[in-house]
Amino acid sequence: VISALIFALTHFIKPLAEIIRTFPQFPALVLLGLILGWAKRACGGNLGKSIGLHAGLIWAYYILNVGQLIKYTGTVPDWLTGINKNPLAGVMGLLFLTILAIWIRKKAVLSER
Repeated sequence: VISALIFALTHFIKPLAEIIRTFPQFPALVLLGLILGWAKRACGGNLGKSIGLHAGLIWAYYILNVGQLIKYTGTVPDWLTGINKNPLAGVMGLLFLTILAIWIRKKAVLSER
């Protein structure tokens, strides 16, 4: 849990106004930090899965948003899809991360047995 909080906090090393503007993504970053820690545990302490998972999520976000493969129409509220077009700051992003967390956590528990 401590490493997950540190992970989330390191993503907020920026000016105060920007921290306040992007704060809705903080809970998702804590959850992502937990997921990455569990992924490391599932691989017997090897960081490969955690690094790959983090890189893959960033790559997907970058390709979809910067490549403009997703068009935000505004018909659905921002709190659902992601405030400031950031999926980590919305309910759908949290739902996706929760499903991923359950799956990774199960793998980590099974590997500890």
